[in-house]
Amino acid sequence: MYSSGYPMGIILLLLIVILIYRSFGKGKKADHEAEFLAKLEQQYKEALRSSDKHRALELGRNYYRYKRNGELTVYDEQALANDLATMK
Repeated sequence: MYSSGYPMGIILLLLIVILIYRSFGKGKKADHEAEFLAKLEQQYKEALRSSDKHRALELGRNYYRYKRNGELTVYDEQALANDLATMK
């Protein structure tokens, strides 16, 4: 019996297309996350330049939480305290 490689070729092509599509999708997600993190950092730095320590603390915690997947470390809290101490 003669076996053709045609069906296997189609399956292989579909797998390649799916992998390429998924890899581009992840790149866009990473770009979006990087943009969002940059926006959080910018908001935090702007709050530090203001005189509203409560807002700066809130935005700083949001920024560090996002960087650490929702968890603040002792070092993050210390960095926040140091930043707030420099405010006027």
